[in-house]
Amino acid sequence: MIDSLPTFAAAFENAPPTYRRSSWPRHAHQASPSIPRVCRTINKEHRGARIFARLGLVGQEYAERRLAKELERLDWELERNAHARPLFSDCAKRFLLESKYKRSRADIAWHLEMLSRYVGDLEIRKVHDETLRPLIEARLADGVSATTINRTLEVAHTILHRAARAYRDRDGFPWLETAPPLITMLRESPRLPHPINWDEQDRIFRRLPDHRQHRVT
Repeated sequence: MIDSLPTFAAAFENAPPTYRRSSWPRHAHQASPSIPRVCRTINKEHRGARIFARLGLVGQEYAERRLAKELERLDWELERNAHARPLFSDCAKRFLLESKYKRSRADIAWHLEMLSRYVGDLEIRKVHDETLRPLIEARLADGVSATTINRTLEVAHTILHRAARAYRDRDGFPWLETAPPLITMLRESPRLPHPINWDEQDRIFRRLPDHRQHRVT
């Protein structure tokens, strides 16, 4: 039987038999006495991935069935990953990497961290006004201004546009296959102008270098 299936047999490593019955799997006791049982190990590379499993004392027939199941499982996982939809966190990581030379990188990282708490585990196509609402409500409850919240929403808006127009999988399809949704910004309350008095002006001037003070006096 072993010789009849050379392809499967090449994936197993045979070791000298041992008779410690405590290490035998339950099915090994039910095998026919005429079929030799040895310690077998699956060690095979398939589609760029390694399959490794210690089977213990088993017959060749069981080892071949186990290998076939492992190959089927690996094929299924590879196909699933190939068609998996990217998460918002995947897009955020790529966007942060592209922003590493920007002066605003620290600010971008802060906004991405805030967004990841609420939508990081969502598929990028599921990020829109409704899924961002918990973030907005939580930030407003913390007393954060609408202007600061809008800066975070602008980062989300930029990432959605990148996912639709720039980020693509290995087959050339965009990470976001539809047009990016419109992210509604909060209504901001502009601050009223505050003219400074003479004391405030003097305090500001004293902070200037000596060679610049005469230019503003």
